[in-house]
Amino acid sequence: MQAVLAIYLLIGLLNPLLAQMGGMSFSLPCTTEVTYLLPDALKGEEEKISAKVNSILQKNNIFQGKETSTVLNVIVEAKETAAVEGLSKAGSMVKGELILRFKLVDQRDKELIVVEKKGRGMGSTLAAVVVKALDNMNIQSEAGQLSGLIRGTGVVTKLRIAVLPFKSSGPVGNWLEISSQLSDMLITSLVNFKKFDVVERAQLEKIIEEKKLAMTGLTEQKDEIMVAAMAGAELMMVGSASIVGNKIEVDARIVDLKNGVAKWAGSSTGFTLDHLRMLADDLVKKIKI
Repeated sequence: MQAVLAIYLLIGLLNPLLAQMGGMSFSLPCTTEVTYLLPDALKGEEEKISAKVNSILQKNNIFQGKETSTVLNVIVEAKETAAVEGLSKAGSMVKGELILRFKLVDQRDKELIVVEKKGRGMGSTLAAVVVKALDNMNIQSEAGQLSGLIRGTGVVTKLRIAVLPFKSSGPVGNWLEISSQLSDMLITSLVNFKKFDVVERAQLEKIIEEKKLAMTGLTEQKDEIMVAAMAGAELMMVGSASIVGNKIEVDARIVDLKNGVAKWAGSSTGFTLDHLRMLADDLVKKIKI
């Protein structure tokens, strides 16, 4: 902790000095996922322009990565403003304007900040105008705002999910036990998956007991949503297990508690009760939210 404070103190002392030496500043490196949106007029030039912007971001200690807690959407807008005639047709140039907009969102797509920078350039094509404008662009101030928020959200806020008892069809005694085992295995798999904060089964059972509901009697989705929401969940996993021929089939859904809409659905198949753990792991690996 002392080392970290020393680094921040050093940065605080250096920044005013560097500013006097030419507007430079120093910020700690940060990593975020980066996406690009370019107009149709720049189609085919995405790789060149995104590489240029990435270079500018890196000079300002913002680096591109995956599975980060933020996403930086880079929106490029450009237009020609005038033509400059040369001595020959091949020597003709165009002037243009560039608007570079940075929209930073968290993993839930909540907007954190939008900043933009404008620039001008001249070149033989609109893409060349954009590259020239980027060469002349200083995003130091904007990068400072972005990097501060990116570092501030460095601890990933995970969605909280509750696994409700799965419904089952088959011999009553066996299937009640299997339903309970499957729910526990799914909880274990979700915890190991590390994408969600998972509500403990005991917490759900306590709420169900307080509300005088049977654990296996949550037949209405509104009751399931109520129990999951009371446990502080934002999502719930529900589903069913059944025997079809000589196979065990498990179907699962993840439901958004805000609107009751299923955000994901998946299924998995096994052939013996020994496959339950494999089925749970397989389902969790398939989750895409």
